[in-house]
Amino acid sequence: MPICERLIVGMLQTNCFLYGDNSTKEIAIFDPGGNANEIIQFIESQEYHPIGIIFTHEHWDHTKSAKKIAKHFQIPIYASKHIKKKNLNITQYLGQKDRLIIGNLILDILESPGHSSGGLIFIDYKFKYIFVGDTIFAQSIGRTDLSGGSEKVLMDSIKKNILENENVDDSFQIMTGHGPITTVGNEKMLNPFLLHLRE
Repeated sequence: MPICERLIVGMLQTNCFLYGDNSTKEIAIFDPGGNANEIIQFIESQEYHPIGIIFTHEHWDHTKSAKKIAKHFQIPIYASKHIKKKNLNITQYLGQKDRLIIGNLILDILESPGHSSGGLIFIDYKFKYIFVGDTIFAQSIGRTDLSGGSEKVLMDSIKKNILENENVDDSFQIMTGHGPITTVGNEKMLNPFLLHLRE
């Protein structure tokens, strides 16, 4: 099984995920929104080898500590080519159907707008993980009242990328940007925002 660690960081209790290949110890760092020193110390204590930082979207609570961590490990920062925010020190831009390789793992990338401009989700189809940022939460969805937000666009993203994705089944784990990890099956049954999509 892959490495999959959750570190809860920053003022808004963001889920920063470390995801990678157990055989090589290569990892990607998702959404380091605070506590840079703690993230660095944990990675070094586990003898992981970071290959990059990934932003699921541009909000500060998912990006705050990226610059310090990237400098420490001398690694790139990956984000959507549609991100509007400046000064995030992004070194490589990603888009629809791109892929990231982490050791022997493959992450497929899908554009997921609606919560903010430049939203992305990352799917490991083999091991059934979906890193969604603030697209969807356990029994909730991301805010749509901030810059670049749209409830209709967000619901379309969830429907297309997760609910109607023929390669995703109910057992896939949804690695949320805040709060508990959930599954596709749980959200189909329990998420009140998805009720009308099931009718």
